[in-house]
Amino acid sequence: MSCHMIFFNAPYFCSVSGGWMDNIDVAGKNALSRYDPAGYNQNLLNARPNGVNQNGPPKLKMVGVTYRCLSDELLKQKNFRIFKTFVKKMHADQVSILLPMLLGDKS
Repeated sequence: MSCHMIFFNAPYFCSVSGGWMDNIDVAGKNALSRYDPAGYNQNLLNARPNGVNQNGPPKLKMVGVTYRCLSDELLKQKNFRIFKTFVKKMHADQVSILLPMLLGDKS
């Protein structure tokens, strides 16, 4: 089994793309237990189909992703290392915005 966001099947894709077209925030979740880079990369693609925008926030993005597969298997050293990389990638376009706030930069 694999920890994967809901596949872009027709009803799901229509919901997500309809939300984006109407400027409604959309969110997703993983559905199955999966701990490999390919599964996480699919999650990233689903959450941000156009990738990271270097010139500002991405036009299409999920505002939240619920990760529902916390388990002993996830917490194994190799799987947890891959998971931490996935979490960092999920926040890739926010680091430059959040870091100054966290460091108390008022500019």
